[in-house]
Amino acid sequence: FEMLDLLEQLVDKSLITVEADEAGNPRYTMIETVWHYSREKLDKSSEAATVRDRHLDYFLRFAEEAAPHLEGPEQRDWLDRCESDLFNFRFAAEWTIKSRKTEAGLRLLTALYRLIEIRGNLAEGRDIGMSLLALPDSDVAPKHKAASRIALGRIAWAADRYSDSRRFYAEAQQTYDAMDDEAGSALA
Repeated sequence: FEMLDLLEQLVDKSLITVEADEAGNPRYTMIETVWHYSREKLDKSSEAATVRDRHLDYFLRFAEEAAPHLEGPEQRDWLDRCESDLFNFRFAAEWTIKSRKTEAGLRLLTALYRLIEIRGNLAEGRDIGMSLLALPDSDVAPKHKAASRIALGRIAWAADRYSDSRRFYAEAQQTYDAMDDEAGSALA
């Protein structure tokens, strides 16, 4: 109740706005100047990494929950829900790169590739993916390496970058073959 009271006070002072999402649920957002000021304060605090890790964890869970729904009969609703959080996904992806959380970044990219392909920015998705691939990945599970290459292959394909797409799919297939994952290999 304290949190709701504080939120209400911020709304009353016009520091946070309330909008309805597609389902009519309230969605709270900060105006950009307040966001920049808050981010500046957070960056100067000792809690910045903890807050960003929590943000990443939340949006990674949300993305992985959404992923199976980004195809099929519920696709439009889930695309709308995810599109509302493109900014948060972008912020989380940037944090995975900055904090060198390679596996979390690859999982996020894998979960959201359909959103990127359909409603996102293909060049931005590719750039994030390439930044993640440049990070050390020795502690990344092979299944996440392979799945992320499938995602990058699909993003490259949608951007008409067919040679890149083939390369990513070939890398995925090699990883799946090394794991003796016949279904993954066939998908690649």
